[in-house]
Amino acid sequence: MPREKGTKNKVRSIDTYELTPGFVAMNYKHLCEVLGDEVLDGDSKKSQLADWQNYFSYKRKGNRYIIVEVYPFPKVGNKDSYKSLIQSLVMCELSKRHKCTSTYTARQLFIVLGMVNSQYDKDDVDVIAYTSSIPREHIVYFFSRSEKMLKYNLFYALDDMVAEGILQYDELRMIVIGNEHVKANAQQVNDIKAVEKEVRSAMGYANKKMPPRYYGKYYRKVSHKLNKLYGWNGAYKKYILIGNSEKIKGHPPIGHDDFTTMVRDNRKELNDRVLQGLNKQTHETFADGNALYQSAMEQKEYKEFRWFGSLLPRLIWQHFYVFIDSNYVKYQKELD
Repeated sequence: MPREKGTKNKVRSIDTYELTPGFVAMNYKHLCEVLGDEVLDGDSKKSQLADWQNYFSYKRKGNRYIIVEVYPFPKVGNKDSYKSLIQSLVMCELSKRHKCTSTYTARQLFIVLGMVNSQYDKDDVDVIAYTSSIPREHIVYFFSRSEKMLKYNLFYALDDMVAEGILQYDELRMIVIGNEHVKANAQQVNDIKAVEKEVRSAMGYANKKMPPRYYGKYYRKVSHKLNKLYGWNGAYKKYILIGNSEKIKGHPPIGHDDFTTMVRDNRKELNDRVLQGLNKQTHETFADGNALYQSAMEQKEYKEFRWFGSLLPRLIWQHFYVFIDSNYVKYQKELD
């Protein structure tokens, strides 16, 4: 989408779909083409290059741009407004645990901190689609974008706490054998990663990002393969949080009643900010998606493609088919 004048700090929906770590753009114009962004010069180009680093990191080698990391959610916006609340709530939570240590799935942390309620992601996508009037692809996209936003802000806050020496955290791979949930050993972790890699490759995404609409299919295939090979009933991730007791114990230094009230109020405030962030993103992606779609439709090279009898650019349809639905905002707010 072309850059509008005076929007240097605006969160833009540039298309990082084709980017993966190690991807090499031969030059600046090539990278602009891949991102669907405008070719600029002078100070505008400098601002654009700085803006790109909110979405991915890169290194230069001559004229080439080598992608180092692609961020799951733009590193701009109101992340700091989430951070202080998340950190305070994490410290309150760990202060109640033995040795300030406990383990959680990402979903459990979202609920404990009040980022979502207990109904979040409780029902399968197909169940929600069956019991509501919302098309399945909108539900898939909602959970994809909300999961990215929730995880990015959670781990941004946790990483900051690690840097401050408040806690350490580590990822654990868990497997389900019968009704028992056990921590995977080193060999089992390697087995899981090998199956994940095999499934991604079989689906055609060995070296590029998988579109969110295929996540459910991907996880089902991984689970089926693990069950077939090892008889496991499931595999998932948990996170162990180990707090620095000297910094966490006694946080905050107030009585029990005030502590309970503070936690309740902070959880509500965090939930409100998450909802506001999702709603803001809903309107921005709808506007940006439609603008990019209209721009693509005006380019003659796309008009040779047909989709369900109408002229639609295949690439843009695959990336933005949800956004160009006139009910996009309505459906996403219903899911919020």
